[in-house]
Amino acid sequence: MKIVVRLVLLLVLVGLGYWLYTFFFPGPERVIRQRLAKLAQAASIRPDQGLLSRGAAIQELAGYFDSEIEITVNWRGGSQHSLAGRDEIIETAKLAHARFKHLKIEFLDLNVTLAPDKQSAIVHLTAKVTSSDQSDFQVQELKFHLKKANGDWLIFRIETIRTLSHLLVDGALVARA
Repeated sequence: MKIVVRLVLLLVLVGLGYWLYTFFFPGPERVIRQRLAKLAQAASIRPDQGLLSRGAAIQELAGYFDSEIEITVNWRGGSQHSLAGRDEIIETAKLAHARFKHLKIEFLDLNVTLAPDKQSAIVHLTAKVTSSDQSDFQVQELKFHLKKANGDWLIFRIETIRTLSHLLVDGALVARA
């Protein structure tokens, strides 16, 4: 009986040790997921935010991106928006803070693919955006390209994942390359 108790105690200690190790030293995939969750929070606008906290959120937002960031998003209906560099992200965030009282951004269905060297990653995700001026929310499938620089995962490119819904314009199927 003493052997069984000791074996169970040993298994519990090994399990606890493993859990502690993974908690304090998470893998790159978990770090990327946590970082993108924080990015969504930083990009969101709360109605109770004051001017100083909005300014701090904009500066925090810029820290998630590489200085050479490229963003190309194709919205339904055919409109395309492009940004290049942190300065454009900051200006766009300032415009969003001036326009919206409330903007909630969520990243759903994250699929993280690490490169073999674990220094870069591609994340496919669904962005859900809810704003104060629309009764419904917007959904967009995106591909984030990240690289590890100075211990942080920085986003250097964001692009739209083309789906069948992007090919529908006013209910008609449009062929696009």
